Order: sequence, then C-alpha cells, then structure tokens
Amino acid sequence: MGMEVYPLIFLRILDNLLSRKAIDMRKFYEKENQHLPAKELEDGLKAISELPFYNISGYTLSDITKDGNTAFKLLNYIEGFNDEVRQIFALFDINHSISVLNSKNILKGALNIILSFNIGNESITGDEYRLIIEYFTEQLTLTMGKEFGEMSTPHDISELMAAILTSPYYRSLARRRYASSASIYDPTCGTAGTLYAVKDALTSQFSSRDVMVYGQDINPRNAAVAKILSLLTVGTTDNIQLGDTLTADKFEGRKFDYVVANFPFNMAITHDQDLFSFDPKYSIASSKNGNVYFVQNILDHMNETGKACFVAPMSSLTAGDFGSGENSLRRYIIENDLLDCVVALPSKMFPSTNISTCLWVLSKQKRVSNRKGRVFLIDARDMFSTDSAKRNILTNGAINKIVSLYQNYSNTKISKRVYNSDLGELLLSVNQPQRDYDGEIIFKDGEKVANKDKQITEVAPLSVDANHYFEERILPNVDEESWINFSGTRIGYKIRFNDFFKKDQEEISSSQALDALDKSRKRVNTLNQNLVECQNNLKDIQHVEGKEIRLKFVSTIQSGTQVSPQNFIIDGGAYLLWVSTIENGKINFQKCKQITEETMIKKKCVILQEGDIVISTTGTVGKVVVIPKSDKPIVMGKGLVRVQLLDNNIDSKSLVST
Repeated sequence: MGMEVYPLIFLRILDNLLSRKAIDMRKFYEKENQHLPAKELEDGLKAISELPFYNISGYTLSDITKDGNTAFKLLNYIEGFNDEVRQIFALFDINHSISVLNSKNILKGALNIILSFNIGNESITGDEYRLIIEYFTEQLTLTMGKEFGEMSTPHDISELMAAILTSPYYRSLARRRYASSASIYDPTCGTAGTLYAVKDALTSQFSSRDVMVYGQDINPRNAAVAKILSLLTVGTTDNIQLGDTLTADKFEGRKFDYVVANFPFNMAITHDQDLFSFDPKYSIASSKNGNVYFVQNILDHMNETGKACFVAPMSSLTAGDFGSGENSLRRYIIENDLLDCVVALPSKMFPSTNISTCLWVLSKQKRVSNRKGRVFLIDARDMFSTDSAKRNILTNGAINKIVSLYQNYSNTKISKRVYNSDLGELLLSVNQPQRDYDGEIIFKDGEKVANKDKQITEVAPLSVDANHYFEERILPNVDEESWINFSGTRIGYKIRFNDFFKKDQEEISSSQALDALDKSRKRVNTLNQNLVECQNNLKDIQHVEGKEIRLKFVSTIQSGTQVSPQNFIIDGGAYLLWVSTIENGKINFQKCKQITEETMIKKKCVILQEGDIVISTTGTVGKVVVIPKSDKPIVMGKGLVRVQLLDNNIDSKSLVST
C-alpha cells in the first residue's frame, strides 16, 4: 500500500506547517470571502499562514481522525487548499488513494500512523522538510523496488554529480561570470533530488548566490513531489513542469548554467520520427534509442559557459557502428571538445536495474582551460560498499576520492588523461581492381573499375596517417593495385574503458605460488598422458617391408591455434582450417575463413604441409583429412591435431584409408 500512503506524507508536512493557523485562516475566509477580490483574499490568507500556500477548511489532520466520515472530511480538507496545492495533489491522484485506503478500512489507521511521525515543528525550514521527503522517498524506493525505482536518483550518485559539477576546477571559472545567481535544469527531474544536491553544493560554496532550479518530468507523481519541494523551498511551482521532455519541452529555448539528468536508459523511441526531424535541437543525430535525444536536449539547454553531468549506461560509450546515431553523437561531442570527463560507476547502484552505468561530464569551459583537447577517464567500478539492501553504494570517502581524482587531473591506476583523437577510429574502405580473364585491370573512363566482390573495410586508429596505414598494413595483403575509397571512409568514436584500464595481476604469497606451480605440474602431466593416449588411439599399423611400425615412432603431433573472428578478412594470405570445414575427408575451401600472413605469424599458427594428416578432437571428434595442394598456405585452427609423418616411405593417404 506504499503507493497509496505516499501522498499522505505530504499532507502531513503541509498540515504540520499550517495547523497553528487553521482556525485563523478559516475565520478570515468566512469574513472576507464575499468582500475582497480573489487576489487580495489570497494574499491575505498567505499573510496569515506566513507561507506561499494556505487551507480554508478549518481542519487539521488530527481533527479528521477524531470522528467518523474520515474520507469525506479528508477530501474537504484537500479541497480547502489553494489552487496550486490542489493541482499538486491531483497529480498524485490522491482521491484514488483515499478511495482505496477507505475501501480497505485502513484510511483512519494510515492517517494515525502518519500523524505519529515526529517531523518537527513550525521552525523547520523548507530545506529541512525537503530532506525529510527525500528520506521517505528513498526508503520507499528501497523497499518497493521497481515500483518506486524511477522516482529518484540514488542519493550517493546525486551527491557525486553535484560535487563534480561544483568542484574547484569549475568554481574558479564560474567566479568570473556568476556573481549573484545560477540556474540548474534537469530534463527528467524525477523527484528533483539531483537538482537540489547541486543547489546545496553551490549555496554552500557561494552563500550569496541566488540559485534557482528548473525541471520537467513525464511522471505525474514525480512532478507532484518536485513541485512540493519547490513550493517549500522557493515558494513557487512554475519552475517544475509535467510533460514529455522530448516532444513537449516546457523550457524550450531556455539556457542554463548547469544541466543534470538521469534519463530512462535505452528507451525505445516510438514517436513519429518527423517530430524530431523538424526540431533543430535534435539535428545532430537520429536513432531509435532515446539516449541520443535526451543527450541532445541536454546540449541544447547548456548556456555559453554551461556544464552538464548525466548518468548513462556504459553501452553509451561504445554502442553504434560508424554513422549510427550513437556514434555520430559521440563524434559531435568529442570533436567540439565538450566531453570533459567520464566516470565508470560500480554496478548494481540502482534499485530498478543492474545495467552498468557511468557519468558523462560535459563542459563548454574546458576549451579555455588546460583540459582543452583531452578527456579524463576515471575508473570507479571497484569503489563501492554494500548496504543492507545489498545495493552497491558510494560512501563519502569514495565520493571524495573520485572528486579528488577529477580535480588533480593526473594519470593513476584508475584515472587517465587521453587526447580526443585517442578515442577516434577510422573505417577505411579499400577497393581492389576488377581484372579480366588475362589478369589485366579493367578501366572505365580512365579510372580503375572496383571489384565489388572484393571490397574490404578495416578499422584503424584515427591518430594514424591513413595512407601510411594502408601501405604498411593493408596493401601487402590485397591486390597490389588496390586503393583507398575515401568516399566510403568514415570517422567514429568509441570510449573503450578496458583498453585504458588493464587489471593488474593479483599479488600472491610464496605458498600460493608453490601451490599453483604444483597444480600446473599436475595439469601438464595430465596433458602428457592425454597426448600419449591420443597417440595410442592413432596407432594404425603400416606394414613397411614386412615390419609393424607404431605411428608415434614415425610422426610428430601438434594441436591447432585459437584465432578470433576479428582477424578474419575476405581475401587473406592463408586459409584457416577448422572442424566444420572438413567434409567427407576433404576440405571445403568455400567455408574456410582467411587471415593475413601477419596474423599467421603473430598467432604462431601451425602451417600445414601437403600430406599432413589432420584429425578433429572437439565437436565432431574423429574427422580426418589429408592436406592437399593449395594456392595459399593452410593453417590449423583450434580443435584439430596434425599428424606429420617423419618417414617418407609411409603413404599418408593409404594410412588414412586403412
């Protein structure tokens, strides 16, 4: 019943603030209702309450629980609030909550429980009530899981975002421009926890600054909570709006000093694409993944010196092929030098998802600082503790360490400065010429005709010279008359965290090392025994000049090499033989993958010779083939064993047929 009880908590808070003046407000209303204009009447009631809201029912929550008709009196009580508050409780759908609780005969009991909460007296400030609300919301999120999981960002993540955005690096630059005010915007504000975390951080550092928060959320309940927080802290709710940020941006054209967000991850876009194609703020990239549009919304709302920090799935760092929406957006952000920092967060930090997440930090200030042209990466994936709900959390110590790394801007085991170009990739498109039956190149209008069946692509680091890379790495493995098709060459960006943060091997004690060595020896002995057994299983006997000779005395046996798919190319320097390419005692060369000679050398592949016997030891065990002549070298993949005869007097084909 947490969802139904939740709005009653807010009633309790407002009641706690108004209860002392309940009778006075009622008397004033009865006396002046027929005489004063609406605006003067409202101002008079607010003057009595000394708050930006009031209630004319004359009730307190305590009065409502004393006699019968609890539901009726509670509805009248809610109706007695000013319009702004009534609209908030309409967003909660509080009438439905009251109906549900009343139908179960627990409405009065629920009110009594809420009235028993000690939430202070009238001296409690709006900001202190905000902390109480955030506490209740977080507790319900933890106990109810996904039902409440989308309401707010975990407090520790909000605190980290706020600390990074307002760290001294930014503060020193901010002093130059903002003497008295600052604005913070969240396009998917939830219950506004992150907005207020940034506000608190700013006001604690710049006590004289007037900090205003703005937010929008598609969920009515979230918007209701955020509006109450705003009402209690700044006296208005106009700065919090309800609606779909992507298609009905209520802050269209507004620019802000800080933008924060924890948008829904990987949301499928079901809107008509025309809704986005005609909106200039979504002109950078298009996609069916909502992440792309939320980030563009964030970029659109950053002012000329703006900063932003948002939570995103780790996949946002690498998702999308060249030219895709995700890749194009990364390219725009990095090439415009907007990406300041990426922080990889621990897993299992959100109650509603186990998706691995990270923080993106954007800045329009880095272009005039020592961070120009670079991105700072922080690996905080192991900086977690576990709470009672088995959720990974960031302690204050962990947050301080991450912020310290961010400020120091140094290379460590868990932080790296990289150049923007280090994150870039070049997709080289290579054309090979079409040749006639005599091997001559075919020309058309003086240009070499490309063989469409032999077009290849290769990914190269963006920092290399494309022509040099082509000549050194590609041309030796293709037709010598090949050329780069620059019209088909593309640029993309991927932030592969694991490429920058290699995990060190664990230190072990001498006793552990000896134990591991002993286990390794046992494994080697076992492998030797298996090899002997394999040789014995292959002990087909050949009669040479009337003698029986065991195979192990006239052959060597070797196993194949693992070659990963990223090494495969269309027209390579060698065939890769594996189990599935052996069919009925022959090699199906059409199925064979091909690799470069460079890969063949690098992987130390076993090069098969004509007459070698190859036997499969995994998959379909026992497949046998005798290696024939071939136009290219044949190398042996994993799951195969080569039997190479040492005695030329023994015929491999007759041996296999035997």
